[in-house]
Amino acid sequence: MKAKLMTLALASVTLLLLSPEAKADTYLYNFTAYIVPEMGAPYTVNIQFDLTATTLPSSGDVTSFTSVTDPAGGTVSDFQWNSAAGGTCEMGSSSGMGCAGFDNTATGIFTTVFPAGDFLTTGTFTGDDASLTITDLSTVPEPSSLLLLALGLIGLFAPRFGKRCLSPAGLRHTS
Repeated sequence: MKAKLMTLALASVTLLLLSPEAKADTYLYNFTAYIVPEMGAPYTVNIQFDLTATTLPSSGDVTSFTSVTDPAGGTVSDFQWNSAAGGTCEMGSSSGMGCAGFDNTATGIFTTVFPAGDFLTTGTFTGDDASLTITDLSTVPEPSSLLLLALGLIGLFAPRFGKRCLSPAGLRHTS
């Protein structure tokens, strides 16, 4: 019986040690750019992708997408973002601003600027001629919730194991 109680305690400690792993969330990025070419009609490019991380990365480079809509044709091969002031994205940067951009095999590189510090939380961010919406898709419980669940299970089963361990030779008494 003591072995079961020890196993339960060991499982709780393991849960505490591994709880940061349980915090990994999946984020949906939806980038919409409003392209106004020098000649021709304006059009909208939409790029979506999922990213799993423990926190939102302040910058990134993605080459695999869940969906891409680009009326200009070609293939979007790369998407980059950087929330740092003066950060670089797809061959461009802007002093004091963050940026996001993509590379289309038919039309080339598109880069736009955003206020520095954007992309560090979920929400919709608006730049010069684009917007980026970041949504948290995860339903993974916080580490503190997992700890509370583990302690509740210990509290539920500990009295049961304690009675067996305290009785002589682990035998049940009958009246």
